[in-house]
Amino acid sequence: MPLAAAGHDSIYDWRCASRQAAIGGTEDQLDPRGFATHLLRRLA
Repeated sequence: MPLAAAGHDSIYDWRCASRQAAIGGTEDQLDPRGFATHLLRRLA
């Protein structure tokens, strides 16, 4: 996946599979809803 399309702050590790972009994994820990946990903060 070109970084121009996905952006440099993508949570996914992209790879090629049969000439198609595929997600190879995630760079961050995700919560059950799919949000990056390091970006979330509990509000008081």
